[in-house]
Amino acid sequence: MTDHPTATTPPDTPASPTRAAAPVVAPTAGPALSGPALSSSAPSGLPPAAPRATLPADRSGPGPASPPSTASPPSSAGSSSSAGSPLTAAPSLRQVRQGPVYCVVNAGSGRETGEDKARRLREELQRAGRKGEVWVAPPGQAIATLVRRAVERAAHESGIVLVAGGDGTVSSVARLAVPHGVPLGVIPEGTFNLLARTHGIPEEASEAIRTTLAGKAIPVQVGRVNGLLFLVNASLGLYPKLLADREELKSLLGRSRFVALIAGIVTLLGSFRPLDVRLDIDGRRQRLRTTSLFIGNNRLQLERLGLEAASASEQGQLVLLNAPPFGTFTALKLMIQAALGRLGPSADFRVTAFRDLEVEKLRRIGKRRKLGIAIDGERFRIDSPARISIEPRPLWLLVPADDQAGPAPKPEDERSAPGAGKPAS
Repeated sequence: MTDHPTATTPPDTPASPTRAAAPVVAPTAGPALSGPALSSSAPSGLPPAAPRATLPADRSGPGPASPPSTASPPSSAGSSSSAGSPLTAAPSLRQVRQGPVYCVVNAGSGRETGEDKARRLREELQRAGRKGEVWVAPPGQAIATLVRRAVERAAHESGIVLVAGGDGTVSSVARLAVPHGVPLGVIPEGTFNLLARTHGIPEEASEAIRTTLAGKAIPVQVGRVNGLLFLVNASLGLYPKLLADREELKSLLGRSRFVALIAGIVTLLGSFRPLDVRLDIDGRRQRLRTTSLFIGNNRLQLERLGLEAASASEQGQLVLLNAPPFGTFTALKLMIQAALGRLGPSADFRVTAFRDLEVEKLRRIGKRRKLGIAIDGERFRIDSPARISIEPRPLWLLVPADDQAGPAPKPEDERSAPGAGKPAS
């Protein structure tokens, strides 16, 4: 898990870690894979390929990405990027099934080594007759440079990007892929893999690669916080502290859902000062004290919590869960209810579907009005107020074609796993 600086980053620039990371060793990639020459034009009757775009120059060199810009983040509504129009065209089937493939592997996720994952990717690309390259980000080192390289190549050559990692890694790639309309495929390697499970992407790596390369692109709703995009959730208050506790335990005990559950218990039994905030929810203002504000954008996760508003995340809205200040007993009760998928309507938890939300931290004497926020499992510091809304451009997610899709995941299938009901990265 990484702490990020004040997030004033445009949507097409991944934020950089605050702690000094070791320089990224130029990753070793397999040779470009040979394959059939491709025409950039789409076959008759299919939608045109997404427009090609030029990404901002990468000045980070071989090391970690450069610090974020100090410019104010763009507004969420109707904003444009270097890609031109705020809305990107649907990718063609030719681009999805025949275009070059650029792969980024997070070696720190999953149980296999980065080179084992890269070798499998190269083998599957060769088997499918697809051109492409594979880059590996060593554990603990910056992935932003590789993400930019992959998205830039795909944008210029009407290709696709594949990423092997968890929801946090996928989100970091999506922040560049979304503004430029680049189709993104996911090889699930994280703890929860909520995005992949929601959309029927196989959890077995080789199967995920094969179905993605022969799949289709669908538009997926994306959330936005002060210019930072998110796919699954964003949270202020207690949850960013939980992530810090979880990362500390993972360094000692490894990555697993059981470790995530223990981290949640440790956090809830500790001390935490509630947030005093002013909310503007679709024009309705209120002032409140809260333990945590959780913004959900993933149907499966919200269903696992037992919330009737889960479908709002696929109908142009986000879902806000507000937890007023509570004691240890109430905290443990909520954790058990969430794990059982029985959170639902509760006096201890308020649920609201919305399109636009503004969260202003009320300043205490001598305190700076910065907000700690968790976005798809990564921690950031952002300026107050936090403006949260729907990003007008979707993520073009690569999913199995209709004749490949298996049964949709059911919330009850996940509840037996330790920590299944908790918000997760």
